Amino acid sequence: MNSLAIELWPHAPIILDKLDSVISKPHDVAKDELLGVLGLDGGLSGPQSVEDSKPGVEDFEYALQAAVMKRLESKEEAKEEEVAKIVELAAEVVAELFKRASSPGSSAAETDRCKTWWMMLVAVAEDTTRLVPAKLLERLVEVFEHSLVRLQAASLQLAMQRLKEFDAKQEAEVKATEDAKDKEAKRVDERKKLIGQLGISPNGHLYLTLTSLLKQLSTRLAGSFNSSLRARISLLLENLLALDHKAIANNQKLRTQDYVVLDDLDDESQATFSGGSAVIAAEAAAEGTEGGEAKEASKASSLGNDPEVDYKLYKNFWGLQVQLQFTEKLFEKPESWQSFSGTLSKILELFMKYPAQDYEKQPWAEQEPAPLRQAPRSRGIGVQLDDPGFRMQFLTQVMIAFQAMEQDVSSRRDRIGGLIAQQNETIKNEFRKLKKTVESTLSQTRKAYPEMLKHVLQRESHWVSWKGFGCREYERESLEMLNGRPLAADSMDSKLDSKNMKPKLEGHISGMLKTLKDPQWKTPQPSSALDEDKLKEAMRPALLRSMCDRYLERLEEEDDPANGIEDEYKAKKNKVFMWQCRRLFAMKHLQVYTNKNVYGKTDFMEFLRAAKTKGQAGQVEADKEDPKEEGNEEAMKEDSKEEVKDEGKEEVNQEKEVKEDDVKMKAEGKEDAEVKEDVAMKEEETKEVTTKNEKKEEVKEPESAPDDADAKRAAPETEEEPPAKKAKQ
Repeated sequence: MNSLAIELWPHAPIILDKLDSVISKPHDVAKDELLGVLGLDGGLSGPQSVEDSKPGVEDFEYALQAAVMKRLESKEEAKEEEVAKIVELAAEVVAELFKRASSPGSSAAETDRCKTWWMMLVAVAEDTTRLVPAKLLERLVEVFEHSLVRLQAASLQLAMQRLKEFDAKQEAEVKATEDAKDKEAKRVDERKKLIGQLGISPNGHLYLTLTSLLKQLSTRLAGSFNSSLRARISLLLENLLALDHKAIANNQKLRTQDYVVLDDLDDESQATFSGGSAVIAAEAAAEGTEGGEAKEASKASSLGNDPEVDYKLYKNFWGLQVQLQFTEKLFEKPESWQSFSGTLSKILELFMKYPAQDYEKQPWAEQEPAPLRQAPRSRGIGVQLDDPGFRMQFLTQVMIAFQAMEQDVSSRRDRIGGLIAQQNETIKNEFRKLKKTVESTLSQTRKAYPEMLKHVLQRESHWVSWKGFGCREYERESLEMLNGRPLAADSMDSKLDSKNMKPKLEGHISGMLKTLKDPQWKTPQPSSALDEDKLKEAMRPALLRSMCDRYLERLEEEDDPANGIEDEYKAKKNKVFMWQCRRLFAMKHLQVYTNKNVYGKTDFMEFLRAAKTKGQAGQVEADKEDPKEEGNEEAMKEDSKEEVKDEGKEEVNQEKEVKEDDVKMKAEGKEDAEVKEDVAMKEEETKEVTTKNEKKEEVKEPESAPDDADAKRAAPETEEEPPAKKAKQ
């Protein structure tokens, strides 16, 4: 760092050292440390090495430039990549200053300081874009994409806060005074002056500096190799500026200088036409006049092989580029329009004579970095004229030129209809005829192309009209910044009429919604069980299920090798049949797709086999759980027999227990009250069990009669009196 510069900016070395130390730290930490060095952290410590003063904007600017130059001169790739990080840190510091100054109650000096820091940052950024290597431009664009957006938001926040404070102050003064009209006019003038100081007007320093910075960066990029970066810069500019703020670029009204002129064409002595008139003439001379004519008729199968494609047509065709670029020169001299219309009519006649249709749909492909540019070489004119894409490109250029003739691009309101409206009827009729021929030629090349082109040109006409009237501001914010008068924003009424809130729908839509809300489907009542079954079979779900079964059975039969059906004759090759089959299959067997056995398979027959396997397994389980009717009757008979046997065994066991109790009581001679009560309770329990068993037997007798052996065995047991009764007697 220069010693003389250190005397002027004594704080610059401290800032430079801090930049070198925080370059590898996170953004928040680096920003806070830089604010601390600059004395802008809000603390009482102040700068690190100067007692009574703080570093100024000039110290910070010199330190930034020194840090950038030191890294660019080091010729080390790692050091050069830190340049973008330094610019990003500087932008973070300036954005933080704007954010702090936008707090209520800040002084006007804070606003002026923010403006100074903004201009300093833009100057350093412009110098960096000029000096940084081309390989680091993409990284610099990435920094600008988020840093500039944040800076613009912080600047607008500060401006809105100052305007809000100004309006509140002026409203209080207007209420205190009686002369409101003079006060309002003075208020508008002062407000416009404040907007100019804040720099947020359409021509203020905020938008001018951003546009200048991005334009400086765009000049470093080549149009073909860096088209993606140029597109990103254009999108960033569109994000930063409102549509009507683009008057800075539109007012220039520059035209492209990249078009073909006569000096770019081949000389007549060096011109060669492959497959054109030169080849045909040579062959005609070799074979004679009659043979040459026959050869000419056979060779002229396309426009590139037609004898009309000579040096004169080649020169006239490419000479149209200058006339299409400057349409206003066509009417300066009478012969200019005649030459233009004659050449264009001849080319359109050849296009209609040899149509080149482009109906094939090309697959989508990524756009090339550079647009297609046709070389004006005589050897390729034949191939170019036969190319349908080249024809559409040329005819589109003609249609754009025709729209420029029909539309007035000046701000004069007395000129309606453009240049063509000021010409005589002869030229107007020729113009309409040429335009109609161009549209028919485009339709011949590609049918839907003229409609699409017409729509695009209509949208372009609005943009051209706006540019012709001087790119006037029309957005609400732009008009407010330009006139200095606050505009009332549209607001929604808080008291909404609840009666009109219900939307009015068409009759068929209302009927459908009511039906969906409460369907109330009505089906005829069946007179018998047989009619009910027929009714169920006739309903749509049953018909769809049966239809699905028939479709699947057909596919299964055709897939069986034993039937010997060739693959091309199978129903699975029919797209309509398979579309119906898949829909029916999804309605009935949708859960098959969740089966892990068919995961990752795409053949429909695999899903069909999985559904069939699952159906067979479910039928086997159903047979196990629900046996057939005949089997059910036999099983019920066997169950009833076993129940009767079990009940008889329980009665015998109960009688044995009663007998044993009686014997024990007699042997021991216990006839007290407790024993009698126990005996009585057991007798009652025995009676209840016997009564229940009798009722069960009466109920089960019609369903399953017991065997003869069981009846004989049960008869003595029922005839004999219970032991408990004998004991009681």
